[in-house]
Amino acid sequence: MAGEGSPITTGNISGTGIAVGAGAQATVTINQQVQKEVLDLLSQLRDHIQNADLPEGAKKVLLEKAVPEMEQAVHAPEPKAAMSDAIGRINDQLQGVGAVAKNVSGIVETVSKIAGIVGIGVKIVAPFLAGLL
Repeated sequence: MAGEGSPITTGNISGTGIAVGAGAQATVTINQQVQKEVLDLLSQLRDHIQNADLPEGAKKVLLEKAVPEMEQAVHAPEPKAAMSDAIGRINDQLQGVGAVAKNVSGIVETVSKIAGIVGIGVKIVAPFLAGLL
């Protein structure tokens, strides 16, 4: 492990929101086109949740808390933190009800797409969902 202040050598790096080195941070902002894409995916996510074989209480939390949080986050200058929290809430709800992949595949795939667009590692913030992919 390199100590602080040690040089870092890398190969070619490309992507969105990449940070390299001790204490490095990256900020991801999204433009209007990406905002529209995420909002379209959030509309699909609402449909998937409403049609999923889940207890009504879980659907209520997802539709009244998680999805609105994501809709607000997409309009923020830096949506990543709030979006991560909302995806974590979805993860916790689905894990809490013991969701199985066949019942929530649309939810899982849509959340995964949103996470990828915003630059969130779904395996980190939503390990249960990642396991259903």
